Amino acid sequence: IITQLPPPGTAASQLLWDLLEPFVQKATADRPPDDGFEHADELHQLRIGLKKLRYAIELFEPALGSAFEQLYQPIEDLQELLGQHHDLVVLTELMDHHRRNLARENRGTLAHALVSLQDQLVQERQALVIRFREEGFDSELWRQTLRGQLELGVNLPS
Repeated sequence: IITQLPPPGTAASQLLWDLLEPFVQKATADRPPDDGFEHADELHQLRIGLKKLRYAIELFEPALGSAFEQLYQPIEDLQELLGQHHDLVVLTELMDHHRRNLARENRGTLAHALVSLQDQLVQERQALVIRFREEGFDSELWRQTLRGQLELGVNLPS
């Protein structure tokens, strides 16, 4: 963000828009299709994009005034949800690796027990994906909120 600062005299509102909009575009583009599949890798990429947007917003908290929480909180909440999902993806893969090793070592009882645990993790993942679909990042609403705040005017500290 700092390296993209325009020359002195540029309106603060336009500056803020120009610096944040690419992050919003990236998060919008990274949103996986709503086709009933999980798209774990895409969800993780969206989480990374939202993290960058969150950090950018934090830089401008003073300039965003009362709109800061309204802009920041949905991104933080969604990033947290996607983080939980990614943790479950990694844990499921780890358990699958150990289950296969146990099966190769003829430890069928232990391998079978892991299948049950994996099923529970998959159900938790599916529940998080459903929450994501219901609560996901609404980039248009977010932009409207930012535009509304920018129309009120911002004063960047000198």
